[in-house]
Amino acid sequence: MATANISYQGIGTAIAITSADGNGDGVWCSSALVDNQTTKYIDALVGGSLQVGTVPAGTSHTIDIYIAASWDGVEFTAGVDAGDADITWGTTGSTHVNGEFDLFHLKSVSVNATDDDNDIAFGPFSVAAAVGGTMPLEWCVVIENNTGAALHATGTNNHLEFTGIEYDSV
Repeated sequence: MATANISYQGIGTAIAITSADGNGDGVWCSSALVDNQTTKYIDALVGGSLQVGTVPAGTSHTIDIYIAASWDGVEFTAGVDAGDADITWGTTGSTHVNGEFDLFHLKSVSVNATDDDNDIAFGPFSVAAAVGGTMPLEWCVVIENNTGAALHATGTNNHLEFTGIEYDSV
């Protein structure tokens, strides 16, 4: 009788998100596209870190992480263009006003005033679980900075990665 074992593929594969570099509070950006048409992973674990500047004291702050996905390789959730770029809802690409409400939410990562100049690590998050259980044809990560501070302007301090998941039959 065959046994299915989980197999992690392309561990720590980088996803470009230079658009996050220096983004101010309230700014949205999307990562480069991840194409699942060739790899055909049954899931992908996403993680990374973003470095914040001087976080103001007071109310809680977050970095909100989402997935935009495509069912056909052309159209993406909320009209996101799935390119490494900033998003202004209603004006960027095919996005629509309040399109952010249509994204698949991964996680809101807490940030507070003691996190000044820290790398805020997050993950792992399952892409398949976020979008309803089945991997999309193509996808990207969308970040909203709600920290009250700008993200670090140097790209080496802001990064995303994913690890593909397959099953091996033994």
